[in-house]
Amino acid sequence: MATAPRAQIYPTLRMTPRYWDWRRFVDANPEFIALITALRAERERVFAALVALPRRAQRDRVRQLLHDRKLAVLFVYEGMVRAGRLHGTTPAAITALAERFDLRRPSHEPVLIRQITETDSRVRTVQSFGPLKRAHQNFAARLIRALHPPRENQFLFNGGIPAALKAVEVARDGGMTHAVELDATNFYGSIERSSLAVTLRPLPEAVVRFVVFNETIERGDDRPRAIVRSVPGSPPLGSSNGLPLGAASSPIAGEVLIGQLLADNRIDFGPSVITYADNLLVLGSSEQEAAARADLLVALAEEPAFGGLRLREKGRGHMMQPGTQRVDHFSMGVPFVGQIGLVDSAGDFSWEPNEQKRAQHWIWEHGSSPSLSEIERAEGKVAAYHRSYPFWRDKGTSEAQDRASLSCARYFAFSTPENLGTAVRDVVLAHLCVPHGDPYYFIPDHMPGWGEITIFERKRERINAEANALIATISRARIAS
Repeated sequence: MATAPRAQIYPTLRMTPRYWDWRRFVDANPEFIALITALRAERERVFAALVALPRRAQRDRVRQLLHDRKLAVLFVYEGMVRAGRLHGTTPAAITALAERFDLRRPSHEPVLIRQITETDSRVRTVQSFGPLKRAHQNFAARLIRALHPPRENQFLFNGGIPAALKAVEVARDGGMTHAVELDATNFYGSIERSSLAVTLRPLPEAVVRFVVFNETIERGDDRPRAIVRSVPGSPPLGSSNGLPLGAASSPIAGEVLIGQLLADNRIDFGPSVITYADNLLVLGSSEQEAAARADLLVALAEEPAFGGLRLREKGRGHMMQPGTQRVDHFSMGVPFVGQIGLVDSAGDFSWEPNEQKRAQHWIWEHGSSPSLSEIERAEGKVAAYHRSYPFWRDKGTSEAQDRASLSCARYFAFSTPENLGTAVRDVVLAHLCVPHGDPYYFIPDHMPGWGEITIFERKRERINAEANALIATISRARIAS
């Protein structure tokens, strides 16, 4: 029985041209790279010391750092790496660009604007910056994080989604059984410069204006531009379109604003709110407590001191074991960051993708058979899709079933012996994960594009027959051993 080669099932990772540009630069300039390594160690020392200073001393130290030419070289080099601009670059060119490094003045470096349509038809405007603006933004982000460290329950920079989900489980063990998920409508776009500038002090207002909000001076249309759909590269002086999506400084600036909201003295349940970026999970020991806390947060967020954030409810649920919960308005499972946290009868957690995330992954969304390119694209992503949910208890079973469906789809569309062998193998693997009585369970039903139903059923029956034969062989081998 022939099967597809392993490389076809698990594509080999290939290095990008950007990686090889970086590799050649590193190999060609060992002395400069040694300098960069030393500067990185110095940067860690400098910013660690900045965190410990009192506020007035921080203000003076920030102004000194903004004039540090050595750190400018480091940040410009890293900006070149992130922008993919190392091809043909020399250390002298990087040092020359560092002479223009100034966070207190507007930069006229061109910006590439992309308008991305989400799966829910929303359009996002994402900016891609050049090396100098990236250097400015990364320097500003470092300063903001040192001056305003995120709270322990803000997980964007404190362990990411895995740490946030573990914190939810710990809260549940402490009696927080109900939760309401909130997020901010147009989070970055709704943040006002005037309120954020006050929040980010002692970061100079010029840095907030020209780097964090990317303001610049409007020029004539003859300036060099790299624009899609003629969207302006930067807002003119005196105006603001909110934080730029795609800027390295935007995530930490948003975290500071959320942290300020949670620190308000009218909120006595700050530690019971777990956040990841603009996703806030408001926890309570009952349906009433969680709902009341969420309502208070929504009301406070609209105040000018917090930039007029517009929080909205995304969902609500409970984390009680099956059979123990009361009948209430909270569904089983807690929604958070695109996942659903479910508790089984033994009290164990499983974090699974929500319906929207599952729909994004599924390839039979148009009611017809997938094309070969769709099958190949799905086969290349199915493992990564399941790996991105590390606390999904049944992800191995789900991946096995998805692979069986894809392999069968390939055989139905292209009935070669190799594709048959691969389909049989994957159906058997799925059966071993979920030992239903009939492998038919894992073989997709007929869809338009897979030929006449009679011919299709013959193919389906052949997969089923060979799968049953292989399962019987495996069972006899187990008994014999």
